[in-house]
Amino acid sequence: MSFTIEDGVLKKYNYEEQEETVVIPEGVKVIAMHAFVDCHKVKHVSIPNTVQEIGIATFGNSGIEDIVVPDSVTKLDSSVFRDCSRLKSAVIGNGVTELSDRLFSSCQELVHLELPSGLKRVGSRAFLECYSLQKVWVDGTEYWISGNDVPKPVQLVFDSLEEIRDKIRFDYENGLMDEFEYVDYQIAGDGYSY
Repeated sequence: MSFTIEDGVLKKYNYEEQEETVVIPEGVKVIAMHAFVDCHKVKHVSIPNTVQEIGIATFGNSGIEDIVVPDSVTKLDSSVFRDCSRLKSAVIGNGVTELSDRLFSSCQELVHLELPSGLKRVGSRAFLECYSLQKVWVDGTEYWISGNDVPKPVQLVFDSLEEIRDKIRFDYENGLMDEFEYVDYQIAGDGYSY
């Protein structure tokens, strides 16, 4: 495996030598923005406990199918997993207190999401077009996103999805979206309560 690493920052994964499973070396503290962008052959990435930050769109439009963000990570920049159309499972470690804007945007196959109990904020459109996401796990317990008496991290996800639905309704009602787009969205998001 070939990486460009400088002063603890993984700047780039060698696009030409992609492998299905990538193990990031111990000692890396930051995975820089776009480090794995468009790496379609990469399916699994192992992140060591030395990593503290993952940059903007690091895994954007890659082939990853599952990811575990270790507890050592305290910052996930925007769009880290944006357009990861094959991503099915994500575990976010306890060091993360905020899910940034568009973090999982267009991860249409995401069905398993584990969140830290200390989550305080979910950014704008963090779950845009996450049509398959209906349940979230917090501290090992499974919750329906639209359920009652859910912990704060689950409520934050629900609020994020509600914000997206409100924006789409607004766009449709104000002629910024045609009827076919609106109906497609309603069908795709059918698992949610409106």
